Parts: sequence; C-alpha cells; structure tokens
Amino acid sequence: MKKTATLALLLSFLFPSFIQGQISIDEVEIEQVEGNVLRYLVSFTTNEIGTGYLEYGDGMYTEMSTNKTQHEIILIGLAQLSDYQIKIHAFNSTGAAESGPYTINTISIPSDIVEAADSLFNDTTATTGYILTDARGPDLATQVRIFDRAGRLVWYDYTKEIGSPCIGNNFSNRNTSLQIYGDCQTMLEIDFFGDTIQKVNISNIPGNFQIHHDMYINDLGNLVLLVAEGQPVDKSSVGGRADALVVGDGYIEIAPDGEIVSQWSIFDHLDPMMSRDAGAFWDQVFGEPAEDWTHANSIAQDADGHYLMSLNALDQAIKIHRETGEILWTFGKNGDFTIDPPDALFKSQHTFWGIGNNRYTVFDNQGAGSFSRGLEFELDTAEAIARLVFIQDADSLLSTGIVGSTYRLENGNMLSSFGRAGAIQEVDSTGKVIWYRNEGTILNYRSFFVPYLYAPLPDLKLIDTVFCQNDRPAVPKTSLVGGFFEGPGFENGQLDPTLLSPGEYELIYSYAYLSDTFTFAIAAPPESPLIRDSSPYLLTDAQGTYQWFLDGEAISGATSDSLLINANGTYQLEITSAEGCSALSNSIVIGTVDTEEANFNQLKVFPNPNRGAFEVQFGQLEVAQVQLFDLLGRFIYEQAGPVDSRLNIQGIPVGTYGLVVRMKNGSVIRQQVVVGR
Repeated sequence: MKKTATLALLLSFLFPSFIQGQISIDEVEIEQVEGNVLRYLVSFTTNEIGTGYLEYGDGMYTEMSTNKTQHEIILIGLAQLSDYQIKIHAFNSTGAAESGPYTINTISIPSDIVEAADSLFNDTTATTGYILTDARGPDLATQVRIFDRAGRLVWYDYTKEIGSPCIGNNFSNRNTSLQIYGDCQTMLEIDFFGDTIQKVNISNIPGNFQIHHDMYINDLGNLVLLVAEGQPVDKSSVGGRADALVVGDGYIEIAPDGEIVSQWSIFDHLDPMMSRDAGAFWDQVFGEPAEDWTHANSIAQDADGHYLMSLNALDQAIKIHRETGEILWTFGKNGDFTIDPPDALFKSQHTFWGIGNNRYTVFDNQGAGSFSRGLEFELDTAEAIARLVFIQDADSLLSTGIVGSTYRLENGNMLSSFGRAGAIQEVDSTGKVIWYRNEGTILNYRSFFVPYLYAPLPDLKLIDTVFCQNDRPAVPKTSLVGGFFEGPGFENGQLDPTLLSPGEYELIYSYAYLSDTFTFAIAAPPESPLIRDSSPYLLTDAQGTYQWFLDGEAISGATSDSLLINANGTYQLEITSAEGCSALSNSIVIGTVDTEEANFNQLKVFPNPNRGAFEVQFGQLEVAQVQLFDLLGRFIYEQAGPVDSRLNIQGIPVGTYGLVVRMKNGSVIRQQVVVGR
C-alpha cells in the first residue's frame, strides 16, 4: 500500500478542483465562546449530508462533524494574542470542498489565569502531546490549564473547589478532566470543549462522606471516588478523648447509571483506637477537633484490577482486593516489604500508581529530607523486597513537603509535579530532562500528560480487497466510512465490478486530511455448476465450496458436493471459488418423497448412530424396497419387497448413509450414521 497523504493535501491547496465534488460549504460563522477567550464556535452548513472539520495552526485538525448538513465545531488549542488562519473542510462520497481561510485574532486571557513561567526548557525530543496542570495561590481563582510543548498556554478552565479539603483533580483515560465541585460531595467530568460528561453527587449515600484529593475511571468505566468519613471513637482508654472524631479514608465505586458498585473503608481494616492526629485538615468540614487519621491522597487501579491507595499520614501505600476488600499488602513505613536500598524509604508520599510487571511509582515528598523526588520500585512479593529501579531528580533542590505527583508515561518518560515549588518536570528513561516549567510561588497540585486535544484519525485501511465481476455496485468497506473514492470502475461513489475485466487495479480513498492508494482485484466468477439426480442423492462434479438450497432457502449444514433428498421441492447448488465469487446451478424439481406425517411416524430406525448393525421397523407401511446409499450415491445394500414389518441390517462400514424406503406412492429417506464397531 502506497502512502499519499502528504501529496494529496498539497494538491488540495494547489488545485482545489482536484477534489471538488458536489458538496459545498455555506453560512460560515465564527464566534468566541462566552466565558473562555481561547475557545471558539465555528458553525457552517453543507448543501448535502457530509462530514466537516477545521484546519488551523501548523497542520492541526479538529474533530469531525459527521452525517450532517448543519455543523458546529468547537475550536480549542489556541494561544492568546495570536493570529490563526482557519480553513473549513467538508466531504462525502461525492468529493470534498474547502472554504476560507478565515482569520481569528485571540485576545488576552483573564488576569487571574496563570500563563507566564519563571523558566522553561523544551528538549528537541519533547514534540508531542501537552501538559495539564492546575494552579493555586492566595490571589488566584482555582484553575486547570494545558500547555503545549513550547510552553504556551493553549487551554484553561476554572474549577469550583471551595477550600483545601476539596483539593483534587485527575485526568481520565477518556481524555477528560475530573474535578471536585461545590460542597466536596459532587464530582464533575468535563471534556476539553466545556461539556459536562457526568455529574455525580454522593450526599444521598448514608454517612457523611467527603470527596477529596483523587478520583478516576476504572477498567469497567465506573467512577471511583476517594472519600473521607468521620466516625466517633471513645479513645479514653488509650489516653485520648472520649468524644474523639476520627476521620478515615475509603472509596466509593459508582457505575455510569448511578448504582453504587462497592464501598470500602479503612475503619474495617485498621484500628482507629491507634490513630494519630495528623493535623487540622478536616476541622472546617467535620468540626474541631477532627483527627486526620490516614490522610489518603491517591486512589488508582493496579494492572491486575485491584486498587491502590496512598495513606499519606502513615507513610504507607496499600493494595486492596477489589472484590473482597482485603488489604493484600502494605508498602512503606512498617510495611510488608524490605526497601532496597533503605534510604529509598518515602515519607508523606503522593500518587502511588502501578505501571505493570509489579512496578510502582510514588512521589516522595519528604523521604529524602531536603528535596522531593519521583521513585519507581519493583516489588518482589515472593521475597517481600521492594527494589528501587529509578529516581527522578534525586540531586535537585526542588522540595515540596505536601502535594505533588509522579507518573510513568506510555513512552517511558516520567512526569513529576513539584507542587509547592511550582515546577513541572519530564525526564526520559535515563533521567535526562526533556521538558521543564517553573512557575515559582504558584502551587501545582498535580500534572498530567495529555496525548491530544482532538483524537487523531486512525490509519486508513481497505477491508474489501477482492471483488467479483458479477457483483452489484457497492461501496467498498474501509476502516473510516464516509470518504470518497477515485479509480477505475467507480461511479457515484460506488464500485461497479461489471465495468472491469478480471485483474488488479488501484483506487485512491480520501477521508478528511488522509488519502491512501490501495490495490484491489476483480475476480471472475466460477462457471455455473451442474447438478444431477442420482436418487436418493443430488450430486455435482463442480469444485469449490458448496451450499445447497431448497425452494430458494439455504439448507443448514448442506455444504458438501452431494445432498441426501429428504423433501419435495426445487433444489439448487451454489458454489464459491477461492476468491469468494459464487455461481448458482441449474434447478432440479423433486416430487417423489412421501411427506405424509403418518408415514414418517411409522418408520423407526434404531439405534442411530450405531456400530454397523441396526433395525428398521415399518409399522403398517407397505414397503416395496429398502436401499442404502453412501454420500457419493453409491449403492451399498438392497432388500426387495414385499418387505416384512421388521428388517435387520448388519456389517455396514463406518460412515454416513441414506436409507431409502420405497412405497407405492413415494419414498421416505432417513440419514443413518455408523460410528464404528
């Protein structure tokens, strides 16, 4: 297959008529979306149903608006104070059209959105994707932002968090942002176009649960929320308060339909009597003094489906069985694993994630003392040893006693957010820094790698590559449906094989900004087969794969070159060649089979299957002749009439046979199977 995407795009600019078809673009309107200066709505119409998309920047493309005449596309990924040339494209099976260019001049972002960096570094290898992070500060509106590889802010949105207990956000596997909203009991999933995908409120769940720090979408598409719950505990026996309110952590798993799939609580597994108050974090929500017992700050799913939770106040991470809720192991201070080397022990950690093959990443806030670091361990569960295999930025002066994140990306790089230091850093598998951004006093709770703003199109593929010369005109199957074809044999967007001789040909298939050249073949159909009546069988000498028909309906299982006749009607045979082309035989009308139900009921053949000997009982039937044929129509056995009411047949080789019972007014045919002696 020859790739021609670049050439096809160039030709569309130089010679627009090359791809001009019947579809056309009209009524173009471009307007800024209210509330966000870097988001635009582009609307247009097409005179025919088709697919539209936008081209902007340096060879960048938006999502597709498909099967419509009224099109609306949200344009994102723009930087402030910049000029953009926008082109509108539309296509369907008849061809493509282009409109523009149109100019967009972006204005300044709001003053409370953080855009500038104290320092920025971009290695030549950091060319794909974006970085999503939040920003917090005493004079800032809580916000989420996306930067391109040049460090420019190209997307922003405000979050609705109301205070420190609500702190938390995540980036989902659906390319959406997960945010805590309002009263710490509501979670929003928002896409990059400003649409709310889902809104989940947990206030009606029994117990006083507060969403905090983390949430994610698991392998079943369910939402898993990290929650805190306060429970009264009498701790007077251990020197504590008799009316102590201990705040512990757990999770709630919620299906897309709102059903609670599972709940888990640390109170069911650890003893709150031994709790240590980590601070006043929860006082403003649960009332003073609320003991911050475990202070979980991340919830994730391991490669095997079980759950991982970071218990910051205990300097531990735990693995939870997703069905039973059992704590499978504890990792960290006083945990189940010996840490090798010992100075890799982490403290006040964040974002404990599994990356497969028993490997885990953790952001170590305070374990190194004067600096923070991203760590990766390999856990040997058989020997109970956690071996350090990677350190990110171990010699840095960056330090963040709280918040932060670290993740191993799919390309092998590691992305870390040094929260209080305002720094985001991406390193490759050797530890080399390839992207860096520092915003000074701005606090970044977490940072995530975003692979794309608009999902890229998959490669074009031609699924049907062989067509039969006698096929009706049809649209060839492709991986992306809705584009247009150019090549021999195509009329009105369909391939008409009858216009072509057997052989190989090339076609060009274009979909949006992709265009490929494919090779396809026209195959000659086989000659129509001949079938003959060799009662009780129909036979053919034609070669291929077979399907017999009775009165125009395919006979189930009738796929050999012979057919045992067991009903009256019109028979035909369809053969199919190795190329998948078919031809239909002549017709043979059968009218000699006795189809009276009473006759069928009287005839008994048993056992069936058998081992070479079976008995035939005729009841009141007046039998003139009994014959046995193999599947090739060869005569095996005969008993002339008049036949007694019972007949024993023995010594038949292994195989499948047709038993023919002939009477004065017709015949009855039964299939008989001999399985062995």
